[in-house]
Amino acid sequence: MVRLVADEAGGVVVALRRARGRGAYVCPSPSCLEAALRRKVLPRALHAELPKLEATGLRQRIEAERNRLNALHDKEISTRS
Repeated sequence: MVRLVADEAGGVVVALRRARGRGAYVCPSPSCLEAALRRKVLPRALHAELPKLEATGLRQRIEAERNRLNALHDKEISTRS
C-alpha cells in the first residue's frame, strides 16, 4: 500500500516515509489509483479540497513507488536464494 498525504499547497504527495497530516492508502497499481480518482475518494479520505490535484503527476509518482517496491521485493527474494 502507498500512503497519499494532502500537502499545504493543495496537492497530494506520495509519502515514502512518515508524513504529517491526514493520509489515504491506495494499492500501487494504476487501476486502484484510477478507481480512487474516478470515485473522487481522495478529497473525502484526506478531508481536504484538492484544487491542485494533478492526476498525471500522481500517476507517475505512484508508478515510481510501485517500481521501487518491486525492486525491493526482487532484491529480498534474490538474497534468500
